[in-house]
Amino acid sequence: MKTSFKTERLVLRRPRMKDVDSIYENVNDKEVMKLLDSIPWPYKRNHAVQFIEKNKKEWGKTDFTFAIEMDGKVVGVMGLHNYNKKNRRAVLGYSLGKKYWGKGIMTEAVKALMKWAFKEANLMKVFAEIAIDNIGSWKVAKKVGMRRVGIVKKHYISKRNVWEDCYYYEIVRDDFKY
Repeated sequence: MKTSFKTERLVLRRPRMKDVDSIYENVNDKEVMKLLDSIPWPYKRNHAVQFIEKNKKEWGKTDFTFAIEMDGKVVGVMGLHNYNKKNRRAVLGYSLGKKYWGKGIMTEAVKALMKWAFKEANLMKVFAEIAIDNIGSWKVAKKVGMRRVGIVKKHYISKRNVWEDCYYYEIVRDDFKY
């Protein structure tokens, strides 16, 4: 199974320790963090180190995480998480440094990841649980062919310590446009 691949502008590969500073810089922003409830705040450099170490151990077992590199710099991360080998499905997750928003980078990266998921990782289904107020993520999901199938009520406790709903998006292999 390939662990790195390229798109027109990007290199998608497993995160390395040399990426710590870039990952830290991209995530350590209040606007990015408010969209990432599973990430601690304040975000410290050591959190980026732990993220990379965890992904080294879990690669192919429960997660497939990729650094998104553009012009030699990591601008974000994405992955397929909670991988279920028997049922061949995983949860899509991604984040991008704020200064890279609105440039089509995440859509390009996620399209490539979906192709990899269905061809290389042999998944049948990819789904995403997207916060109601994360409009940018809805747009990415829609652009890569995912469809919103419903609302998951009281799905997680936010950083504001409030139960939040989220939208559920999904795509199956047969519906993905290569």
